[in-house]
Amino acid sequence: MLKGDNSTMYKGDNSPMSIRDNSPRVCILVLSGLPGCGKSSLARLLKASSVPDTSHPCPNTHQEDTPSPWQPHTNLHPSTQPPEREVTHDQQSTRIFHVSYDELIPEDLEVQMIQSDVDSEWKSLREKIVNCVECLVECLLSSNRLRDQEKPVDDEALWSRFSQVVQTQDCSDFRGENSRPCVLVIDDNMYYRSMRHKYFQLARKYEQGFCQIHLQCNKELAMTRNSTRTERRVPNDVIITMATKMEMPNPQECPWEQHSVILDTSTINQSLLHVFHQLVQSAMLDPPRLVLEDVEGKEESRHICSANQLHQADQILRRLVSSRIKCTGTDVSQQERSRFAKFCSTLKSQILRELRTGSILVPTDISTVDASKMEDCRFYKYIEATFIARINGY
Repeated sequence: MLKGDNSTMYKGDNSPMSIRDNSPRVCILVLSGLPGCGKSSLARLLKASSVPDTSHPCPNTHQEDTPSPWQPHTNLHPSTQPPEREVTHDQQSTRIFHVSYDELIPEDLEVQMIQSDVDSEWKSLREKIVNCVECLVECLLSSNRLRDQEKPVDDEALWSRFSQVVQTQDCSDFRGENSRPCVLVIDDNMYYRSMRHKYFQLARKYEQGFCQIHLQCNKELAMTRNSTRTERRVPNDVIITMATKMEMPNPQECPWEQHSVILDTSTINQSLLHVFHQLVQSAMLDPPRLVLEDVEGKEESRHICSANQLHQADQILRRLVSSRIKCTGTDVSQQERSRFAKFCSTLKSQILRELRTGSILVPTDISTVDASKMEDCRFYKYIEATFIARINGY
């Protein structure tokens, strides 16, 4: 992993990347960081660094023969211009495609789902977006056109928004055999590692490149930048909460995050472009490979799930609710027992909602790994104490 912009990121063969039938043609680049850290600014910079090259056919417009490809721009200041050897892939014409969650999730819906106590709805929507991106990847790797594809999700509104985003970026039609390298920039907060792992799994499924750029920004600067937004302004308490939950790339613990960059983004400018080019080339030279039985991948997924604070809290609260209901005894009427069970269920949902929104802040030094399986661990006792304190008022 590269931290900053002064190190090279080659892994394996450092020879110039060529576009062959069996080599990756797509790289999924996931951006992560707090609201206001500069993710969208960086994505726009990457997009703007590509300029039309009319010597190539258009990959996807509704008019089959209208030219609109992209050619990376390399007119950087000499002090930041990397050696030609380090960025050989930008000699190929490369398309950059920006997938912004802000364009796919309406602001009112996002607020509604954040305030809701139904986690499954939020998770389901994010999974649908991954399915839409997978459909786009399939188009990039084939001669199919997105508009001819069968809808990959049962959400007509989401698919319509996604298709519109694709169309406005001139990527609605593809010619598979002549497809040039394409970088899909996934733009969202992605504060949980499990959110980013979905895209790694997608890259591995098709054996295409995968990499990450985490934009490191303290919450004070993030809140200052956020306050200047004219739309989609995020409440400060959400930013503060997200900062405590942020899981930065860590290839030492999760080898699948090896092609990652952590950048301090006090400013977003063209000096970051060579970092981007190096990272993408490194990822496309070393794509994740699909194996018949991915034992390591399954173990990673289990670890990610176990480390998830909300998941562990939910499992703990289920055990506590079940235990309390059993302790009501036979001397309690069925009606009162049902009333108490409903109260416990509501209390469980309330605690989970407060954990998600940050009304309940768990100290950052408390580990959540496999906490639901260890009644003597600090996280289990923390959730248990919170539950007991509130249920005693029943």
